[in-house]
Amino acid sequence: MFYSRLKTGGCLFLLLFFSKIIPAQQRPNIILILIDDMGWQDCRVPFWSQITESNKRYDTPNMERMASQGLKFTNAYAAPVCSPTRVSLMSGMNAAHHKVTNWTLDKDQSVDYSDSLLQSPEWNINGLSTQAGIRQSVFVTPLPQIMQQAGYYTIHVGKAHFAASNTPAADPVNMGFDFSIAGHAAGAPGSYLGEKNFGNIRG
Repeated sequence: MFYSRLKTGGCLFLLLFFSKIIPAQQRPNIILILIDDMGWQDCRVPFWSQITESNKRYDTPNMERMASQGLKFTNAYAAPVCSPTRVSLMSGMNAAHHKVTNWTLDKDQSVDYSDSLLQSPEWNINGLSTQAGIRQSVFVTPLPQIMQQAGYYTIHVGKAHFAASNTPAADPVNMGFDFSIAGHAAGAPGSYLGEKNFGNIRG
């Protein structure tokens, strides 16, 4: 198991990598959790050398169990908004290298506020791309594709927000996930309930 906590901006993101080829006792299953806006004291699991009074306010037995059986990141870096952190996680690069510096939404449209004095550089406003030649995007082989090629069954659950709409990586399935629940370009899904089709209406 693999447990990760980063502070970013919106809701739950869950990656599941299950071994398809090598038996489980030889290759571990990996569960990676990224939670937006979660502070270091916002669950019972301590992200410091000891439990704080704020930690004691929460009852999170499943998180405690997973953290005790896996790895816990206590010194990680994240961007103040979601897409740059997610692109870093998928690419292994920081924002200075992948140049996704703000959240993504519509293709070729910046979400930055315009300024009368300053002109923004050519940031990668379209986010991550799994296909070369997409303007203002960073072309990479993403983590789930690498895991898939290594024999893992890959599942994405929850918020995606890796790339702008109408680009390949707007759909997590195009990034090497065998299956995706709720992930799409806009970030948070409309619903996590299957009977509502997860609120993910694809055009």
